[in-house]
Amino acid sequence: DVKRFNESTTSTVTGFREVQNSRVEQFNKKLGTIQIKHADKIYEYTRFRQESYTDGNHSPDSVEFVSDIETDALRRDTTINAIYYDILENKIVDPTAGIKDLNKCIIRTPNNPSITLGDDGLRILRLIRFASTYHFSIEKKTLRSLIANVPKLKSISAERKLNEIKLCVVADLKLSKPNISFISLINKSKCLPYIFNHSLNNISKISK
Repeated sequence: DVKRFNESTTSTVTGFREVQNSRVEQFNKKLGTIQIKHADKIYEYTRFRQESYTDGNHSPDSVEFVSDIETDALRRDTTINAIYYDILENKIVDPTAGIKDLNKCIIRTPNNPSITLGDDGLRILRLIRFASTYHFSIEKKTLRSLIANVPKLKSISAERKLNEIKLCVVADLKLSKPNISFISLINKSKCLPYIFNHSLNNISKISK
């Protein structure tokens, strides 16, 4: 039973808010996002946009709202998160070949991975989480860029990094499979010192 929905259009957040008869949970005018709760379901609306970053610190410095879905897709973290469903035309819109990657169990960035991962350091842990949770492989060029951009994690708050790590660690509890890929990717990327601020570079196992 799906309880969380993401919606995107060219409409303003204010316009979307006016047509809803539900409780507003979160509202961010700068990013063009709003989260609404109706009964036991959560609806998150995001206006089509493109973003500009500095220092890989997760929050964009500037946001420009756009009218085309292709531009919006390029700001997403992975191609499998850039698949849209047009409720008016009753069809899937897939600007970055996310369905192909989904069928092949591949994690890939919609844009040049150096841009996607360099813009927001938290995406490094998100890609590791997606790969380890769903037992997908990270595409070679994307993986090389992930490893190169690991120092960007220094710009991310400890709270955000810890939240991603927690989700990775418990992934095997959800799927009843050993989460070997999480350990492998953490060790291969050598990102531990940038997460916990110590000299440990590798982990061998996760204690239950």
